[in-house]
Amino acid sequence: MKPVLFYSLSFCFLLIISIGSALVLSKCLSIYNSRKVGLKILAINILAFIGLIFYRYPIINYNVTSTIVQMSIIWFVIISVATLLGLLAIFGLWLYKKTLNVEVDSKRRGFLQKVIFLPAVGVGIYGGLYESSHIEYHEVTVPTPATKLEDVVMAQVSDVHLGLFFSPTKLAQVLNQCLNRGANMLVLTGDIFDSDQLNPEGIKVVNAFAPYFLYGVYFCWGNHEHYRNFKAIKKELAKTSIKVLDNSNVELFSGEPPVYILGVDYVEGHAETAKKREAYLQAALQGVPKNAYKILLAHTPTFIDQAFADNIDLVLSGHTHGGQVAIAGMPLLPFYKYMAGPVRQGNKFAYVSKGTGSWFPFRLGCPPEVIIYKFVGKR
Repeated sequence: MKPVLFYSLSFCFLLIISIGSALVLSKCLSIYNSRKVGLKILAINILAFIGLIFYRYPIINYNVTSTIVQMSIIWFVIISVATLLGLLAIFGLWLYKKTLNVEVDSKRRGFLQKVIFLPAVGVGIYGGLYESSHIEYHEVTVPTPATKLEDVVMAQVSDVHLGLFFSPTKLAQVLNQCLNRGANMLVLTGDIFDSDQLNPEGIKVVNAFAPYFLYGVYFCWGNHEHYRNFKAIKKELAKTSIKVLDNSNVELFSGEPPVYILGVDYVEGHAETAKKREAYLQAALQGVPKNAYKILLAHTPTFIDQAFADNIDLVLSGHTHGGQVAIAGMPLLPFYKYMAGPVRQGNKFAYVSKGTGSWFPFRLGCPPEVIIYKFVGKR
């Protein structure tokens, strides 16, 4: 989604939430002076909306800006959940009244005042302050005919979104954790460098760790690198030992079979871009022997089916953030065919990372992750 469209939709959504929550909660929480309650809620919503403007225009201290934006987002999460519960409560009271033909007394209304906000506050604090920053490290075993890969322990870091909610220091901590878990190869599947202010430092951090990854550091572009000063990012990366795979490939191991790692640029995930995705894949496959074991880095999982059709053995993607909010493991908004986790098709394998960071500091039911891949020979 283009930034202009995203900001427009976000503005409309927040406007609806701001007005809707004031109307619903004033009716639900107040017996007498509902107008006064509604105006108070609306006033807080306006202050939180002003706080969100700093996300787009961080004109004050970075840490202070991060806190203001994070608290504003948590407030809107709380008020959204409370509004949903409020609508359910209003419907429940109406049904109670119609069914039993009895007026709801003030004690029950007072009870609702407490019940509605407690779970809403719990969700907001848990998702905004804990789960969104609690990175999980998952180990995935990949069967392979390429025996030389058995010495490789590959870490996948994706969707860091370096910026207000993910500092270069935190990035260094993640890379250090990868090394502590035995990783000797690092792949970065896009949306890593997402801040004009912090990108140069972030690139230096990754490059400083590069010598410790014996089998190299590999990177493919995400959409957010394109949204930033793309030329500046490209220029800085060219000075490093980070291997940028821009519709290209690198041979990891010779032998039988040889092992190649490929990378493609970002393409929007629409049906009409299928030809463009295939063109990128064919460019990345240029010069790769047909019998090679092929690992593809593709930021968006829309490449997976086409990659499998082109006999690519392992596809690593990100982009989806697992849907950001999931219930019982199922994303609330499943925008993509493959949202998170493993995808298998015969001997071919793909993994969609839920991302290591986030531009939106709230997650529920899909915590950020780093994946550690270990390769085992087919027996």
